[in-house]
Amino acid sequence: MTDLSLPCPASALVPHGPPMRLVETLLAVRDGGDAPGGEAAARVLPAWPFVDAAGALDPSALVELAAQAYAALAGWRRRRDGLPAGEGFLVGLKGVRFGRPVRVGEELTVRLTELGGFAGFQLVEAAVLCGPDTVCRGQLKLFAPPAGAGG
Repeated sequence: MTDLSLPCPASALVPHGPPMRLVETLLAVRDGGDAPGGEAAARVLPAWPFVDAAGALDPSALVELAAQAYAALAGWRRRRDGLPAGEGFLVGLKGVRFGRPVRVGEELTVRLTELGGFAGFQLVEAAVLCGPDTVCRGQLKLFAPPAGAGG
């Protein structure tokens, strides 16, 4: 069984492999209360498919990073509960806004707050920070098939 102590490498929690796996580490998990969610981290690497020749990150990658951060959070919870990490899908976006450009080598933190869910669907508020700057913010709509559902 995978060690689930936090921080936890995302490679054990998400189905993505390099170079498409953007999220590196699940830092924190918040269960219950008024603001369940979590926090994850990544460093922008030159090998990411969203990086151009000048080292600039396409802003759409920040949405993918946020979705992968949620996949790491959900995978951690499933593993904690004795289930395989599973898979999930980004199915919608709302109110996504981007801040300043992000470049290779910069450290990113993703903060997730779960707003609600039903029948495998989850609405999540995501903020991607680079130091003190919010470089992406918005709502993600995600779907994860229930454990044991065929795919």
